[in-house]
Amino acid sequence: IAIASVIYLFVGRAEMFSQRAHIDFAKESAGLGIPVQVMGFKSYVPYFYGQSKKRLPGWQQILDEGYPEDIHLVAKINRETEFDGRADLQKIGRKNGFVFYLKRAEYVGK
Repeated sequence: IAIASVIYLFVGRAEMFSQRAHIDFAKESAGLGIPVQVMGFKSYVPYFYGQSKKRLPGWQQILDEGYPEDIHLVAKINRETEFDGRADLQKIGRKNGFVFYLKRAEYVGK
């Protein structure tokens, strides 16, 4: 019973510490009607908290070919320098190990 109590009380909080910034960003994006895609890692956050109803292309395809509407992209902090050098991405935030970008639709078809 003690182990079950510890799991119940602390495991849910692990998500709060490890994913909270990403979750909040996805919720905010959903409220604005902007889809979210992750770059270089796997996550359920865009689908669950971002309330994405459609299947998005992979992040590499979005970067290479564009996307027909504004889209928010999320990367882990260790890849920040890789994406900061791109003219088609606007950094809009950085928090708790995540970096948040906006890719505007006008870059589609580059």
